[in-house]
Amino acid sequence: MNTFWNIFKKSINTLKIKLKKVYLFLSSIIIKPTPKILERRLRIILYFCEATKFRLIPPSYIMDCLQECLNSPTGINIDMIILILERTGVFLVNNSHKNDRLRFDMQLTQVNNFRTTAHLPDFTLIQLENAYYICKPPERAEIKIKKHLTDLENYILYLLFEKLEDNSVAIELSRLPFKECEDFLVKCFMKIVRKGRYGHMNRAAALVNYLGQFYPAFTIKIVDTAVEEVRLNISINKFTPF
Repeated sequence: MNTFWNIFKKSINTLKIKLKKVYLFLSSIIIKPTPKILERRLRIILYFCEATKFRLIPPSYIMDCLQECLNSPTGINIDMIILILERTGVFLVNNSHKNDRLRFDMQLTQVNNFRTTAHLPDFTLIQLENAYYICKPPERAEIKIKKHLTDLENYILYLLFEKLEDNSVAIELSRLPFKECEDFLVKCFMKIVRKGRYGHMNRAAALVNYLGQFYPAFTIKIVDTAVEEVRLNISINKFTPF
């Protein structure tokens, strides 16, 4: 077992030495390399990415390569940026070393600035955005779950928001089972006030007055809710247009 472990350590050390030599070669490539060198450069970067994730080389190697590409983000360098972010982005974001995380976060800021200002082909831009969002996923808006309404509640909404001007609405509302739907009616009338048309105010007030003849507690609830909303908005002191 010890013999195997010694062989393994020697192999790893040999690999690290070779990778360092390759890194030095990568840094010394001329500005306008041949297509063969470009292809080799991408293969080297891919090899570096995998070696970084297996901790065979320090993260600083791949971040140095990324910085060189960010200093001159044109041509093959953009492809290298995309490749580095796709292959090692998540690893570098979750790196245990704080300095490496901070450095990579600054590089991501550079990538984002370049992404928003550069005029790139659509395909390249989509690739760059996907690679960036692998490292920093966009914040998702909270999904609002639509409340399931009963048939009675849907009927109330139909009367108040589609048939409000009809003379028969008052009679239809007075026939409803008030104990079951009184709270929902209060919410609907307040919604008419907040989001309805100005011309509907008088009609809504007339309906409340009519229903108050049969259900006095309903009128009191409407007034209490309106006063409470006014008091709350005054205390918050924040204008939000309806």
